[in-house]
Amino acid sequence: MKNIFIGIVFLFFSATLGLTADIHLFEKGILVIEGTIEPGDFDRFIKAVQDGQGEIYTVYLFTPGGDFEEAMKIGRALRTLEIASMAPMRDEDGRSICGLGGHEPVPIDPANCTCASAGFYIHIGSVHRGGDYLVVHRPYFVKGRFGQLSEAMAKKKFNALQNSARVYMTEMDVPKHIQEDILGIPSDSGLLLDEKTIKTYFWGDLPSRHEWLRNKCSQLTDEETARMHNYMEKLESTGATFYESISKEERDDFLLLQSKEKAEQNCMVEVEDKSRLAAFEKYFGQKLTDNSKHGFSIWETASEYMGKSFDTIVSEGKFKRNRQENGISTLTSEASMTEPTIILFDNINLIGVVDHLNVLTAGGTSQVTCPPKTSPPEWV
Repeated sequence: MKNIFIGIVFLFFSATLGLTADIHLFEKGILVIEGTIEPGDFDRFIKAVQDGQGEIYTVYLFTPGGDFEEAMKIGRALRTLEIASMAPMRDEDGRSICGLGGHEPVPIDPANCTCASAGFYIHIGSVHRGGDYLVVHRPYFVKGRFGQLSEAMAKKKFNALQNSARVYMTEMDVPKHIQEDILGIPSDSGLLLDEKTIKTYFWGDLPSRHEWLRNKCSQLTDEETARMHNYMEKLESTGATFYESISKEERDDFLLLQSKEKAEQNCMVEVEDKSRLAAFEKYFGQKLTDNSKHGFSIWETASEYMGKSFDTIVSEGKFKRNRQENGISTLTSEASMTEPTIILFDNINLIGVVDHLNVLTAGGTSQVTCPPKTSPPEWV
């Protein structure tokens, strides 16, 4: 494995998000975990997934690390609940990149555009892995407690911690030689895993899951797959003139292979969805509730905020104040799977009173703007 050391910089990333990680819904089906992993984050993560009622299928990880035990609990939950995870990507110079596709989550704090230390242990728990910026080192004890032990007791505790990491990584199908490489990296250093290692061991579906889905949903024979590959190579080289460059028989064959390939993909999505929903019901011991309103194209009660003062709304504990821009202030209530994102606005003539609002769907794309009430604000 290519050793790319990045020093101890990731241990000093900013902690502007508070004492625990920020766990929030980006859009329907996607959770974000950002910041340092601390005790209590597992419970908050599980609450967010339970609120999602089986809809959460991917978790984006923007974390410099944190509590090893908490990370293992989250990783085991990802595996049991059959949820995928995404780490940041890297550029040609080996630097991390977040939001590369333009429609993906980005960290609130750019310094958290990494998946390091405890973040790696979360990532390997998922059933489908994406992203290739992974920084690893052996787990460590919180400063102070470990140093107060005798050297003999410290060695015993250290060996136990190393062994717990081995047990967990074995459970998550990490090869033995990779485990020892990781456990050999001091806690004040970090190893950026090379692309070959990631693409071989930490990329895409778990090997057993990949073979299961392929066996269950396969439509194309090996010969048809080879033909499809040849067509795709020709399409890439000819572009817009592709259909002019092949015969009618080849065109009909290509379209038939495309339909089979699409059937394979649809089958895999259906099988994964059913399996994930069954895993959710088994994990939480509950049946799924009605998801019919989770699109939130219209939110009937949002207009009740019109004309209310910001102070009154903030006192309810649901909304957070945002910075004022262009003379207009806003309050925001982040989306969950039971409520949409609601953004309340005042205006320069009615400072601190809701003048209009936006309601964003759980998908993050639809928007409803409610007109002001005709009645005067409550404080008049």
